[in-house]
Amino acid sequence: MSKNILIIEDEFFISMILKDTVTRFGYNVVDIVRYGEKVIESIEKSNPKPDLILADIYLPGPMSGIDAARLINEKYDIPIIFITAYSDRATKAKADEVDHAAFLSKPYHDGELKRVIQEALGSKTLNQLKTNRKI
Repeated sequence: MSKNILIIEDEFFISMILKDTVTRFGYNVVDIVRYGEKVIESIEKSNPKPDLILADIYLPGPMSGIDAARLINEKYDIPIIFITAYSDRATKAKADEVDHAAFLSKPYHDGELKRVIQEALGSKTLNQLKTNRKI
């Protein structure tokens, strides 16, 4: 069963490269969102729902990728991987204020992206198993 990924990325070419890359890895891209304000709407419309979100941190408009991640965390149990060209201390500190599975700096290697996706999806599955055992 293929896992589903939502991409939050404002740069068209980067979003297409990400889509192509994760598709080659065997994942399905359910949507590409350019603005943080559109993320919840996209998740609610998606069928199937995303199992993972790849999010750029700096987006156009009033809502950053970090703000969008905060909203996602309030409503959904979907792991988020931040992918950004900004890996300075201040950006990392802001990202660390929000629950996320990984932080990747651009440029990244495909193998690194594949590894963090597998880890994020694996930890989600592990958390679901733990939750099911408690019931």
